Amino acid sequence: KSQAEMSFQVTQDLVLGEKPAKGQEDTRAHGMLNVGVWDVTIENADHSSTQSLGSLAVVDKPELETPSPGIVCLDQGAREISLTGTTFLRNEKMKAVLAVEGVDTPFPMTLADCTKIVHEGLDAEVCNSASVTLDPGSVDVGFPGLTVDNPETAACTSEEDRKLRVVPPPTIDTVEPSLACVAEGDRTFVISGKDFLRIDGSDPTVTVGTMDFAVDSMDGCEPLETQGNEVEVCTAINITIAKDALPPDLYDVTVLNPQPAGCDAMASGLLRIVPPPTIDDVQPALVCLDDGDQMVVVNPSVPAKTLQE
Repeated sequence: KSQAEMSFQVTQDLVLGEKPAKGQEDTRAHGMLNVGVWDVTIENADHSSTQSLGSLAVVDKPELETPSPGIVCLDQGAREISLTGTTFLRNEKMKAVLAVEGVDTPFPMTLADCTKIVHEGLDAEVCNSASVTLDPGSVDVGFPGLTVDNPETAACTSEEDRKLRVVPPPTIDTVEPSLACVAEGDRTFVISGKDFLRIDGSDPTVTVGTMDFAVDSMDGCEPLETQGNEVEVCTAINITIAKDALPPDLYDVTVLNPQPAGCDAMASGLLRIVPPPTIDDVQPALVCLDDGDQMVVVNPSVPAKTLQE
């Protein structure tokens, strides 16, 4: 540019190694500079030269491992994602960011496990772990790709195939039977809906009123692709309410998907537990059936019946 300033381009196809002596064959390899801190030497046409020791730092592109957790629900609260890998860069005040497929603005990363780049006058470091906070609704339901973008002036991007599964909360449609008595024995119930998850063998938590009930089995299940977890998404949950486990009342039913997805659904008044019938009185208490049918009234819990001869 001037006698006081010059510029040069560092390409991916440099001639590497020391220049051979005059008359010797040049067998130097071509490629990129290795990661490290390099001396820079400038030689004029008259062979005068100057050297700046350790003045150019070269860092590798970032590498991203599978995020943890690999599946989240963002409908009911923010979630923190932990990232591990190599060469997450901080250069002065600029830091690496996480880009999510389909989201316009990348997410800031809180960097950790960092090592300073030894370069005089350069305030920079490379890190091997980070965390990112995803706000509610910040990423749509789906399976978007993830990349780490390093800041200028070393703005390389990770190339690994990394994705995050974002799921919706579960939905409860019905409970069958919706009316039941548990005073005389155990009863089984089917909760129907969608997006009931089994994650790494863990089933949802089912709560009736304030009492939790174990999941007996799940139906309508299909595998859901993730990275780092084994997940099934199901449409029905089977539970058993033991004898006398719940007193008569109208109950809300809640399904909470297992961690790390989380998120729950609560359906109000879907299950009515009723007491057994009681017989206080039968009128008339004495009948003769030889002359035909007789009307007998059972009070107060059972409607009138006609007893056939």
